[in-house]
Amino acid sequence: MHSTMLCIRSIRYHTNKIHGLGLIDLVHGLPINLTTYTLCKLPLLQMNRQLHSLHCNYLQCIIKLKTVPLELKNKGLLRQNPGKNFIFFATRNTHDQSALTSIKSHTGSENLKYFIKPELSLSKAAVIDGKAIAQVIKDEIKTEVSSLVADGKRAPHLSVLLVGNNPASIIYVRNKALAAQYTGISCDILRIPENVSEGEVLKEIEALNRLPEVDGILVQLPLPPNMSERTVCDAVLPGKDVDGFNVLNVGRFCVNQEAFIPATPSGVLEILKRLNINTLGKNAVVCGRSKNVGLPIALHFHASQNKGSTIGDATTTICHRNTPPDQLRHFIKSADILVTATGIPGLVTADMVKDGVVVIDVGITRILDKNGKARLVGDVDFAGVSKKASYITPVPGGVGPVTVAMVIKNTLAAYKNELDYGPWNKSVLPSR
Repeated sequence: MHSTMLCIRSIRYHTNKIHGLGLIDLVHGLPINLTTYTLCKLPLLQMNRQLHSLHCNYLQCIIKLKTVPLELKNKGLLRQNPGKNFIFFATRNTHDQSALTSIKSHTGSENLKYFIKPELSLSKAAVIDGKAIAQVIKDEIKTEVSSLVADGKRAPHLSVLLVGNNPASIIYVRNKALAAQYTGISCDILRIPENVSEGEVLKEIEALNRLPEVDGILVQLPLPPNMSERTVCDAVLPGKDVDGFNVLNVGRFCVNQEAFIPATPSGVLEILKRLNINTLGKNAVVCGRSKNVGLPIALHFHASQNKGSTIGDATTTICHRNTPPDQLRHFIKSADILVTATGIPGLVTADMVKDGVVVIDVGITRILDKNGKARLVGDVDFAGVSKKASYITPVPGGVGPVTVAMVIKNTLAAYKNELDYGPWNKSVLPSR
C-alpha cells in the first residue's frame, strides 16, 4: 500500500441518508473523482484491522464516525464528526467483486449497496489539518507526562526567554506556554526588556543551564538588533536546546546524527511522517534557504533515510531569492514534494505545479484584503494550487500548530535525556 490513508474535505450528498462523509484513498493517496461506488457497512470495532489488512488494488473508504478512534487520531487526519458509529469501504465500480469479497472475508459483514451521484467530484487536494495533527501530538505527550507524574517523578519544565515586545513573538510564546500547560509540562516565561545588553541575556541563559530542574530552554526569535542571534542561541546547552538552534545541533543533523531539530522543520517532517508520505526517490523542492527553516528541511530530504523513516533520499533542490524566475518555475514544476518558506504571498500559482504534488506552505504573511481587513496568507495561491495538489497545508492552521507541538515534544525528549551530547553538555542532570 503506497499510502495508509488520505483525508479529503467533507462532502455532502443526498442519497440513502448518507451525509457529510470524508473520503479516504487507502491505496494511491490521490483525490477520487469517480462516478459510482459499492459501499460496505462495517462495525466500528473492526476498523483498525481493515486499515492494515486490506490490500485490494482499487479500494477506497468512506468514513463517518461519532468518535475518532486512536488509530486514526495518531495519523492526525480525522477530526471528530457527528454521526453514527460505522465505516464504509468502497470499490471503484459495482463490478469489482474481488474487493468486496476481500472485505467480507475479513469482517463477515453483509454488503449494503449505495451509489454516489455521478456529478459528485472530489478533484481538490486533501487539506492537511495541522491543528488536528498538533492535538494528537499533544495528547501523546500528555499521556506520557501523566504517567511520569503518577510514578512520583516531577513534570518536565520549559523556560522561555522573550526579549523585547515584538507582538508576533508575544503570541508565539503564549501559544507555546498554553501547549505546555495542556500537556502537563510546566513552563515559565522570562520577560527581558529590549534595552538590556547581550551580556545580561547570556547571564540569564547560563543560570538556566545550571538549573537541573530546567529541561528545555527556548530563546524566542527575533532578538533586538544589538544582539547576535548566533551568540545567544549557542549559549543554550545543546541538551536543553529544544528549538534546535545551537550550532552543535545544527551540525549534528547536517551529518545525519540525532539532534534537536528546529521546530518549524521538525513540524514539516512530522506532518509528512504522519501522512506516511515517503520521500524516497522523489523530487523535493524547497523554496527558501534560511538557516532555521529552509536549509534544515532540504538537508533532511537529501540525507539517507534512517531505518524505519520515510524522510530522506529525495533529489532535493533549493530555490532562493536569486533563483531566476524561469528556473524557479522549472524546478517547482518538477516537484513531487514542494515546501515553500519565503514569506512572499502568491509566489506559487497553479500553473507552476504538476498534478498530485504535495504542498507544504510554511510562509505566513499578514496582508489587508480589499475591505481593509487583515488576514494571514501563505506563499501559495491556495485556491488555485489546491485544485492540482494531492495534499496541501492551509495558512493559517497548517504547519504553525504542529511547530508549537514539536517544541513541547522536544522538551519531553530533553527531560528524558534521549540525546547523548557527551562532554558538550556541561550540565550533569541528576537521575530521575
